[in-house]
Amino acid sequence: MSVKYLLRWTYVDGVFFALMVATAESFALYFFARQGISKTDLAVLSTVPVLLAAVAQLLIPRLVPRARLGSGIAAMMLLQLLGLLALIYAAIAADHFWVPLVALSLYWTGGQCAGPLWIDWIAQYCPRADFERFFGKRTAAIQIVTLAVFLGFAYFIEWGLSYVWIFAFSALARLGSLTTFLYSLRKSKSLASANATVLAGEETFRRGDSHRTAVKIFAIFVLAGGVFRFAVNTSSPFFLTYMIENLKLTTIDYVWLSSVPLVGKVLFQINWARGRLQGYQYLGVQTSCIMISFLPWLWTLSDDFLYLIFIQAMSGLFWGGLEFMHVMLAQNLAYGQSRKYASVQQAVFQVCAVGGALLGGVLLDHKWLTQEVFNLSTGLRLVAAGGLAVFAWQYSWTRISLRGSFVYLSALISIRPSAANIWANIPIRLRRRGT
Repeated sequence: MSVKYLLRWTYVDGVFFALMVATAESFALYFFARQGISKTDLAVLSTVPVLLAAVAQLLIPRLVPRARLGSGIAAMMLLQLLGLLALIYAAIAADHFWVPLVALSLYWTGGQCAGPLWIDWIAQYCPRADFERFFGKRTAAIQIVTLAVFLGFAYFIEWGLSYVWIFAFSALARLGSLTTFLYSLRKSKSLASANATVLAGEETFRRGDSHRTAVKIFAIFVLAGGVFRFAVNTSSPFFLTYMIENLKLTTIDYVWLSSVPLVGKVLFQINWARGRLQGYQYLGVQTSCIMISFLPWLWTLSDDFLYLIFIQAMSGLFWGGLEFMHVMLAQNLAYGQSRKYASVQQAVFQVCAVGGALLGGVLLDHKWLTQEVFNLSTGLRLVAAGGLAVFAWQYSWTRISLRGSFVYLSALISIRPSAANIWANIPIRLRRRGT
């Protein structure tokens, strides 16, 4: 197996992963929310498993040496499979809190720990200059499959398919991805690392002053990002119940509306990769945070279905960009060793997310209107995004600017991403005639 073939083969593993996400991850909380659990219970189910996974992610990936990355990934995939089997049992036993809590905790722990390990494993074979393109295209392929399967299973549910069978399908998909990964791992052992020189150079870079400055900036973005996740999750878990209880959406309508952000990610994912926005990651994070801040408030303005589709498309566009840039921030900080930084990043994000979700759940259970919680979330998001911009201003290359934000947005939105390169070279200030 050549390196090129190995990279292509990872798409097969990605397809199985997409089948799992489109069924278990997309329908689990919807299933339990339909059982009438309290808002606080929903907040716990939607955040505490991810919190436990974040704590595990803080420890496990950092302890796995480079030589054992493949074994660590396989172990985490197996742990996620156990979570899916527990989810099947929860649906059969009609347990709507404790068993799902354990199942989702296993599921998210396995998934969250496997992710950074996989990125560092594949970095050994993907040339650094090609990583953004490869990662962007593979992510786009995964999202396309996820979208198609998510929509298809909505109709199966409408026709009476049991959730037990949906979760069983997810378990088979995870088993399929585990099998294909083990095949890739076995074949990759005959390949020499394509990035031995690059990875060795990273060790030297991490001992320099430039790296210490980069780590300091990364820490600022992680802490500010955690505050932003707190603000986001005061409302984020409750869009689901808002669509079910306030908008009275059917399963089909809910799935179509929920799939729109995926459409936005699919349409623009390759643009993010092609844009090659090295140097614009910091601006991209700040710009996306500002745009995302307005989303809950926009939801309160109208319940027109076409209007909500537009808002969801915006959500997919900017959340996809933000998530992509966060991966790149960690990967560019330590190529091939990003799990040490990505794990801290995700742990901080998820701890803060739990706090925000619990606050939102308590407020709703104490008779706050959903629209009031959404407006509170908008205000908190703007404060967090503004705080990030203030702290980032102390470094010239991380300062948000009109031109930098425009370059980022043009790379996201433009069907021809080369427009971003054109605008990057147009000065924002024009010299006055005669000066």
